[in-house]
This record gives sequence, structure tokens and C-alpha cells, in this order.
Amino acid sequence: MSTQSGQNAGHALIVGDSEGDRRITRLCFLATVLALVGPVLIERQSRGA
Repeated sequence: MSTQSGQNAGHALIVGDSEGDRRITRLCFLATVLALVGPVLIERQSRGA
């Protein structure tokens, strides 16, 4: 099951035509942004407090 979801994610990045593929690509993008920005926001909040 995990391998199939991985294939679907890769397929979405290549095709990106249907709404489902676009949703998966958008989720991957948001996850990447959160992974990059999250630690900075947490550090800034802890520093301000």
C-alpha cells in the first residue's frame, strides 16, 4: 500500500492534470514549506517568550 501511494505521488508530480494530482502536488509543496519555515517560527516564538 505504501509503495502504491508513493507511485501515485510520483505520478502526480509528472502529470499534474487532474484535480486529485494537483491536490497531492499542493500538499507536497505545503509540507516542504512547513518543514522549512516551521523551525524558524518556533525558534522566533521561543526567543520572544
